[in-house]
Amino acid sequence: MTDVFHEVDEQLRSQRFEDWLRRGWPFVAAAAGAALLIALGVWGWSKHEADEAAKASLAYEAGLDAAQRGDVANAEKGFAEAAASSSPAYRTLGLMQEAQLRFDQKRLDDGVRLLDEAAKVAPDDVLRDAAKLKAALALMDTRPLSEVEPRLKPLVDGKGPFRTLAMEALAMSWLQAGRLDQAKGEFSVLTLTQGVSPAAQQRAHAALDLINSGSAAVEPAAVKAALALPPQRALIPPPTAADAGAAQ
Repeated sequence: MTDVFHEVDEQLRSQRFEDWLRRGWPFVAAAAGAALLIALGVWGWSKHEADEAAKASLAYEAGLDAAQRGDVANAEKGFAEAAASSSPAYRTLGLMQEAQLRFDQKRLDDGVRLLDEAAKVAPDDVLRDAAKLKAALALMDTRPLSEVEPRLKPLVDGKGPFRTLAMEALAMSWLQAGRLDQAKGEFSVLTLTQGVSPAAQQRAHAALDLINSGSAAVEPAAVKAALALPPQRALIPPPTAADAGAAQ
């Protein structure tokens, strides 16, 4: 009798499994289909991003080549195409280069606006802080300290890659505004800060000599010429397509 009971029990389990399979297979199939769609979607999106980054890279390089030839129209076209792409890195760089073209055209406000937009869409701290610093440097010559200082202070107080350049720019802004004690303090910090380039330390020492001699208060234009900051174009190197892909 025991063997009969076992046989009946096996048949019941088998029947229950078949019933469950009949009821549950649509859900299993749906889950498998959903997983497949998700996998295909991720693959498709990754390929789309890679394709967009590649196109943006070509447009950006074309813009750089045109700019070096003095072909402003094609430079603008290439940078605008990069700025309109879905690649955050090339979008940021395109906007920054468009801003430089505006500066070359003496359109300061338009250039600063583009740099502010670039800082908002930047995919990392390097590009974001570079855009912010370029905007502050562009405003230093013509705008009051009240407009420049709020742009530089966050860069100085943070730990970003352009902190020492922002410190030098802030010290120069204070010097131009006649706030000699603050400028002297910041230049003194620069002379002692690790990681500051020898050229920047030399400028800081020269500024301190001018302040201590009283020349800074008498001839601010001469001080400004003697302590000129690095060119704005030299802040960041052009990225490779691989760099842009890593920043996605």
